[in-house]
Amino acid sequence: MNRLIMISCCAVLAIGLLGGCDSPDPTRADGNPSGSGESDGGVANTASLEMNVTTESPEECYGTLAARLSVSGGSGSNRYSLGGEDADLFEIRVDSGELRLKAPQDLLNGKPEYHLTVTVSDGTGVSVSEELAIRLTPWKIEKDGVEYGCVVSPYTGKIWLDRNLGAAQACDGLEDVACFGDYYQWGRAADGHQDSTSALSSSLSQTLDPAEGEFIYVRYAPYDWLKSSVDGNGSKRRIRWMATDGSSICPVGFRVPEFSELEDELFDDGADIQNRSDAFRSFLKLPSAGRRDAKDGSLHVSLGGPGYLWSATPDTVYMPNGYYTLGLGYAQSWVEEWPYNRADGIAVRCIHVP
Repeated sequence: MNRLIMISCCAVLAIGLLGGCDSPDPTRADGNPSGSGESDGGVANTASLEMNVTTESPEECYGTLAARLSVSGGSGSNRYSLGGEDADLFEIRVDSGELRLKAPQDLLNGKPEYHLTVTVSDGTGVSVSEELAIRLTPWKIEKDGVEYGCVVSPYTGKIWLDRNLGAAQACDGLEDVACFGDYYQWGRAADGHQDSTSALSSSLSQTLDPAEGEFIYVRYAPYDWLKSSVDGNGSKRRIRWMATDGSSICPVGFRVPEFSELEDELFDDGADIQNRSDAFRSFLKLPSAGRRDAKDGSLHVSLGGPGYLWSATPDTVYMPNGYYTLGLGYAQSWVEEWPYNRADGIAVRCIHVP
């Protein structure tokens, strides 16, 4: 019997026969009934030994198929083995039939389909084989009309969006404008202000949700778009940006990272970036998108210029008054951890939370 297993990572799994998703047909691929006792290439096929496939949904954006093959009938001491053109990419537990990929497969650039033959024997000379065609499709992530891919960190194993929030595509280069994305003022919702050409306002907001989607510029310290009496220490806005239910700026299951999570990936034991070229060469492919200035709302993007990323972590080290937020900056000859003005417009890259 030939089975097609459709895997959409982090989504509902559909399992069916090749050619459709109907109930299993009792007739074999060669036209003989499954209980005929005749042989396929020397392997007996009997009604008392029937193989079934169940799957688990992997929570990764690269394919890490987890499947279990179970058998009804037989002697109770069934043993499993693998064959087929892609057997080297998989492993199966001889005693339980648990089938897994040996390593994550790149769903965007890898093979579209994997072919295996699984054989189970009950120890009495009775065995049955199943041909599996396994398709792994990329995990689709959508937010505010933009569809994202995802990347897996080679350092921490964590999952990140493959581009900045609002970007039309993942980056092809340091100065690929299509991958710059939006410019968020820290802690704000996606209310339109993040667009690089949004209108300007000089009036501080008195609520977490300004009535108009304007970029609020500030000409005096602490350069925050929100009145300090509303959320001076940033705790309310931090909670907002840490939400994973889709109510904040990141897609469902994702949130704005802590600065320590950026450190883990890009400093310390991670990519150890030293400049903007290193930032682009990292698995996150960070562009030099510049920023929107807190003091006048102007967009600072230039050839060879820097890039920035927000974190969800209010600064309590450099500026103990808590009126600033830690972000990442990188340019031609430097990388910095710095408390940025909350009225600055800076890019955001979201991280997945299992």
